Amino acid sequence: MEINSDRTDTALPKLTGNQVRFIRTILGESQAKFAKRFAISAASVFRIEAKGDDEMTSPEIILIHQLAVRYNIAIPERLPRSGESATPAP
Repeated sequence: MEINSDRTDTALPKLTGNQVRFIRTILGESQAKFAKRFAISAASVFRIEAKGDDEMTSPEIILIHQLAVRYNIAIPERLPRSGESATPAP
């Protein structure tokens, strides 16, 4: 079997729990409704979002990333933490 060395591998998308929550809230969906899109449980969405700033990849993350791309959702690299202002102080 010959390996094609010209093949360019693309990295799997990674999202943080906060980015997943951002995408879900932009779509205006509850955890239960969002979970239904991917045939996973609402508890799974809760666990993903609870990871906060930790990056992860999984089949669900790949699908969530594809959904964001499809709906042209610009995903910020860093999201403000709870209680933190989204705009910098002057």
